[in-house]
Amino acid sequence: MGKKFDELLTHLGTGRWNIFYMVTLSYSYLLPSYHALGGAFLAPIVSYTCLPPAHALTSDQIIIPTTATLNSTTKHGRKNLIVIGSALFTVLAIGSCWANNIHVLLLARFLLGMLQPSFTQSSYTLIMEVLEPTSRSQGGLVITMPWSLGLVTWGGFAYLMRDWRMLQLTASLTCLPFFLVFLFIDESPRWLAVQGRYEEALLVLQKAARWNKVSLPPTPHVLQCLKEERCSQVGQCVEGSSGGGIDWLEVTLVMLGKMAVNAAFTVIIYFTTELFPTEVRVRGLGTSLMVSRIATMLAPIIVEYLVLVYSRLPSVVFGTATLVTGLVTFNLPETLGVALSDTISHLEKEHQQRVDDELKKPEI
Repeated sequence: MGKKFDELLTHLGTGRWNIFYMVTLSYSYLLPSYHALGGAFLAPIVSYTCLPPAHALTSDQIIIPTTATLNSTTKHGRKNLIVIGSALFTVLAIGSCWANNIHVLLLARFLLGMLQPSFTQSSYTLIMEVLEPTSRSQGGLVITMPWSLGLVTWGGFAYLMRDWRMLQLTASLTCLPFFLVFLFIDESPRWLAVQGRYEEALLVLQKAARWNKVSLPPTPHVLQCLKEERCSQVGQCVEGSSGGGIDWLEVTLVMLGKMAVNAAFTVIIYFTTELFPTEVRVRGLGTSLMVSRIATMLAPIIVEYLVLVYSRLPSVVFGTATLVTGLVTFNLPETLGVALSDTISHLEKEHQQRVDDELKKPEI
């Protein structure tokens, strides 16, 4: 919806309606955190261990399964995908408690990993699309905080419940309260407007105005604004660290590196959400995260084989990849203070405008 829609959101401000979305949808990040680390507590205890070569560094790594997102969010909206994805996730999570063999349990966990992005990424996108521009960075941080909370409480659950079925059931039952959220949240008004459903978008904006205790511009003006804008436009990193014979300087550098990577991973999700237009925002974010998991799968392999060549070679590879990534991002446009794009054509026009502006600059 571009600049005009962002002006409407700025007029609405950040009130009870926006805060309600942030608090309730952040719960979607709490639910999968239990299952992300479930393998550490559900895997059987074995009576042996594999020792690395004497000259190699040891490593403690968490393997995160690859994830894929459902592209139907472009056609069916954010709320519908949140409802369907979380419902299937809940049924599968509770049903896996009765898995009668390891193969069924592994299949269930694989499907849970596939379903998780369908509602977490849709929730993130929905929050970004209902917040005014000045509040989006805070909203992006608030929604991801419950993930850390879930990781902390999961250890407590596992300590109190030693039977894996009861542990899985207890963690899965926390999904049920999330269904109450669906009674109160609405579809993204930005997405509705992009789809040409102006009356529905207007109803959502009017509800937001009531909750925030502000008044919208006259209804004909809002509808005309949406229609004119529509017509003009249509025409998260490697986990784990190396230990062993390292000194305090290496430890300091490793910790600083992990801190910087975690900070960058938090910001890059928010940044990616702003780069893609509304038409393909969830699809773009989901595809980006899915590709990022390739590095997650390759990390243990890189460490296992390269460390045999030279103990610090894995760190060189990871550091070089991070440096190249940082340099490449300089080619991406700045999104601070820029209205969100709603259509691909709008994004292409903005890119062409930037190219034209660069060509017009006088040569020094």
